[in-house]
Amino acid sequence: MKNRYLDKVLSFLSVSITTKLDALTLSAVIFQAVRSGANALVLGLYVDKIKQGLAVVQSNQGQLTVFGSPTLFTDETLKEGRGINGLIISAPWYPAAFPSNIFPQKAQKLWDATVNWRTATAYDATLAIIAGLQLTNKRDELQKVLHSPDFSVDGATGKIQFLASGDRINNPIFLVKVQQKPGTDKYEFVPIKP
Repeated sequence: MKNRYLDKVLSFLSVSITTKLDALTLSAVIFQAVRSGANALVLGLYVDKIKQGLAVVQSNQGQLTVFGSPTLFTDETLKEGRGINGLIISAPWYPAAFPSNIFPQKAQKLWDATVNWRTATAYDATLAIIAGLQLTNKRDELQKVLHSPDFSVDGATGKIQFLASGDRINNPIFLVKVQQKPGTDKYEFVPIKP
């Protein structure tokens, strides 16, 4: 019963974008949302739907505030230009949020490219596993070590510690907004201050 109710509510509140929709259809979806009293749009996308999600943002033309998942935190998003100005995205890491952390500079030097949250969280996962393996080399004991209240390691996203459940303690989440770089035709992610 609960699942059927939830499915019904979600079908009323959301539009599933599973195929390439034309601009006219997207405009109609945005128009209907505005007419229904919506003031925001939330895009929860998988990586294989970035292009469709960006098409929705472009079709919006600033009518609704658009929030996106970390999937949209990409250079591809920024290349869309003016049509995505104002898009707000959540991300588990943003380099400016950790000014004393040297990870972004080291990564830039190593790969000769800017890194994003995917690189930072993968780096942290690797650091945690390495630190755990230094305490035990047995697979079944590694999980216990990582979940221990005494375990911690400093990573790109700050201090890494886990609850007994495996969830990360103080897992940071940041909001960034797409804005035009002053004096240019380029766009960037700018942190939103709490």
